[in-house]
Amino acid sequence: MDKRESLIDQFSTFIRWREDRFQKWETDARLQRHMAQQLHSDHQGSSQYWVAYWYQHWQQSEAITLSRDHLYAYLQEPCYRVTAQLWSTYQNHKNLSLADLFSQGVLCFQKLLSNFNPVLNPNLAAYASFFLKWRILDELRRQDKSYGHTRWSLLLHSSPTRMRKALVSMGLTDTLLECHLQAWECYVERYQPVKIKQEGKIQPPPAEIWSQITADYNLVMPHPQDVDYIQKWVDTCGQAVFRYIAPADISINQALSSDGSQELMDVIPTLDSSGAEVDSPNDYGAIHSQILTWLKAEWQNLDIKEYRLNAHYRTIVALYYGQGQEQKAISQQLGINQSTVSRTLNKVKTILVDRFLAWSQDHLHMSLQVNDVEAINEAVSHWLWSICQTELGNKEGKP
Repeated sequence: MDKRESLIDQFSTFIRWREDRFQKWETDARLQRHMAQQLHSDHQGSSQYWVAYWYQHWQQSEAITLSRDHLYAYLQEPCYRVTAQLWSTYQNHKNLSLADLFSQGVLCFQKLLSNFNPVLNPNLAAYASFFLKWRILDELRRQDKSYGHTRWSLLLHSSPTRMRKALVSMGLTDTLLECHLQAWECYVERYQPVKIKQEGKIQPPPAEIWSQITADYNLVMPHPQDVDYIQKWVDTCGQAVFRYIAPADISINQALSSDGSQELMDVIPTLDSSGAEVDSPNDYGAIHSQILTWLKAEWQNLDIKEYRLNAHYRTIVALYYGQGQEQKAISQQLGINQSTVSRTLNKVKTILVDRFLAWSQDHLHMSLQVNDVEAINEAVSHWLWSICQTELGNKEGKP
């Protein structure tokens, strides 16, 4: 892939694919004209300046899609780099192509920009690389969990939290949601001990088991149901959890018309050429440098006794963020339980988030709200990733 050199290209071109491979950069004429006009009236700025400019403009009103699409154009390169790296490892996964993985990344752009906070992470390209990598990996791992399962085995291997989230994602609420959950719980209790398999795969329960499941349900719920309703509700639970774990792949090039003349990409909201003037974007880089200087010192001086941290906590963090290893692999390498790895990672993040909130009040002169905690939590993950990557590069002699 050719790197875009000019600011106009960085904020107005998109990848054109050919047979699931990068073909060329294709220019959006409206974005190109608009970017050229802005550069003519405001000559200052690097790409970082214009990221901050368009982000502030978009934040004033999310309905202003022109600013958003300048950012979408800019995100094409980090998205391609991340998906190319992942594809080299996962190219045989469910026969996914590079273009498929790229489309998964593009579908995360709206969430990425909503979570992006330039005060905490001013480098959008670096933040996007981190954000998209873990979002796509999470999606691939969720799909792995469904591989080889029938609907009936997924029902037996799902937690109450996952089942509730799956049903809510299908639109179930209130009493109907609770009815489905109770029917599923009765299914698990009755069918788990006697599950019937054929060629190694769990099959649906026979009629006598359904009768027992229905009887169990009617003992605890105020409104008795017949067996057909219970079967239907349990079946719905199976559909919901399967879709939740392995949702259908959606491409931005998915055809929307029978003749293929219209694609999903074609129905992106019309660009709004109206533009309120935006003040010069803030210098987020200086703030971020101050944060990273503090965090590096904080990380080096973290007191293992004061916080009762696991003796391997530095190695765990380095392997997870620096080398991208999964928790299971880390636990096997260190000879500890996977739950210990998970708790250690969460504890380190919680400590750093709490300490950052206290430090920021005295040093950043910024008011952080309760709803900023999620963004800060994600920012700490990115900061740890940055620190561990730097430390790993130093050990390997990389610049």
